[in-house]
Amino acid sequence: MPPRRILVTGASGFVGLHLLPRLTRAFPDAELTVCGENNPAMVALEVTDAAAVDALVGSVRPDACLHLAA
Repeated sequence: MPPRRILVTGASGFVGLHLLPRLTRAFPDAELTVCGENNPAMVALEVTDAAAVDALVGSVRPDACLHLAA
């Protein structure tokens, strides 16, 4: 069963910029929650803030998570 909700951290980096279009093509029905810096289209997330990460994961409830943040 393909994932319905995918969470991607660090999406504004080099790998994320190449991965996002491929994810969209591979899983066209999935809801992507994309976290990154300096991009208003992305969710701001400080991955070292455990409470913020817990809150986001709890609200998104992803089926898959791709952690690209450094």
